Amino acid sequence: MNSIDDFQHPCESFVTIRSATATCLTIFNARRGGEPVRLHLFQWNEALNGEWMDKQDLPEEFDIEQMFITYQTGKGSDHTVPVLFPPECIKAMRYLTNKEVRKNAGIPDENQYIFASTQKSMSHASGWHCINEVLIRLDKKGAINATQNRHRIATILAKLELSEKEKTLIYNHFGHSERINQNVYQAAPGSLQIKTTGKRLRAIQEVTKVDLTPFKSIISNSAEQNLSTIGEQVIPTDGE
Repeated sequence: MNSIDDFQHPCESFVTIRSATATCLTIFNARRGGEPVRLHLFQWNEALNGEWMDKQDLPEEFDIEQMFITYQTGKGSDHTVPVLFPPECIKAMRYLTNKEVRKNAGIPDENQYIFASTQKSMSHASGWHCINEVLIRLDKKGAINATQNRHRIATILAKLELSEKEKTLIYNHFGHSERINQNVYQAAPGSLQIKTTGKRLRAIQEVTKVDLTPFKSIISNSAEQNLSTIGEQVIPTDGE
């Protein structure tokens, strides 16, 4: 039997997994710190349903279950940027969007943010605080922030010999392309982003030894039992 010292309140588990997952997405995607935490439940549903994917754009051997994609508004609201979900985050995303988990963590049904604040708040977590909390857990406080990581990734990509098509997709990923109409259907197809930008980001992660395992470890150790019981349940949006 586990001692009372080993018990972790559902709210505490949610917060820990929330911080690790938000940090993982921010680092992998080279996003601004405040972007992934603004993702809504419907956007994860879009990723799971492959609504941004066109399988015809992907090679036959590509495993579409290994990386998901959705889009969100970038800095400001006049353009959209892609958010890629690497394998390390998938199980945690299912946990954070599980209706029972969120209920036990004290998150109101009306709060549609994936990375929701707790204590019946209607807001989302702070990206900066998520990253800082994870770095403290890893004894790496101040080692990196979202802006530094964004610059690091952009610098590496700038040194690669990329085709014009790849450059356009990468600029789109960073939100540096020409203004995109707010109509989400004018964003670049997610399958192309996964095939190009996703591939490049994964390669950078491997070559520069940026290991996402610590984030996955924090996630698993925080609520291993809970995570193992989470299935496919995702909260439906109001339109469903």
